Amino acid sequence: MLKKLVTWFLFRKVKNAAGEMEAKGLSITKVCATIIGIMQAVEFASPHFGHPINFGQNIYMALASLGGIALKEGVDRSAPKE
Repeated sequence: MLKKLVTWFLFRKVKNAAGEMEAKGLSITKVCATIIGIMQAVEFASPHFGHPINFGQNIYMALASLGGIALKEGVDRSAPKE
């Protein structure tokens, strides 16, 4: 069950020869977004455990940039417009 959830959430969806969507390969954009979410949750929860953790803004910007570049490169411009 957990494997299906991870596959659905983190893998990129591509069309197979039959035209059906299937999970294939990790989506760097989704991985970056998930990491940013986990980092923000850790920043929020860490003061309640007595050890505040703060990630620098540069780390967030680097992950967002990496995710944005991966998203731009992942768009198939040769596909017909539907």
